[in-house]
Amino acid sequence: MRVCFYTLGCKVNQNETGALAQLFEQNGFTVVEEKDGADVYVVNSCTVTNFGDQKSRKWLRRAKRENPGAVTVLTGCYPQAFPEEAAKIEEADVVTGSGNRHAILQDVQKVLNGEETKVVDIRPHQKGESFEEDCENINMCKVHKNGSETDA
Repeated sequence: MRVCFYTLGCKVNQNETGALAQLFEQNGFTVVEEKDGADVYVVNSCTVTNFGDQKSRKWLRRAKRENPGAVTVLTGCYPQAFPEEAAKIEEADVVTGSGNRHAILQDVQKVLNGEETKVVDIRPHQKGESFEEDCENINMCKVHKNGSETDA
């Protein structure tokens, strides 16, 4: 199986995408460039600006249009900050926030195996998560401004 990642935003997202790529590789996936075609497309979104949200939606639409049989994933700050809006994006087969990236592979497998046609799995952040310190330093971070964080 092949997986392609598209990352928007801060160094936290860049690091998270690297961790996701490693997780997928450890489970038999090959990470490829978009031009090479994939079975799974993952956009790790940023929502500091509406432009970032728009780019995430545009990339998902293109990935699904060009690869209708592929599983598309929207993760990151966009679904974390705006879960209801993100869940309605038709082109996203899996929607997860930044509060549960560890579950993405399981959610993708559910769609690949035909157990589910769409998985929406957005959980609140927990205090002390590894990204939290960096994310709190981003003044415009909507995840923190919208209160999508909970005390453990």
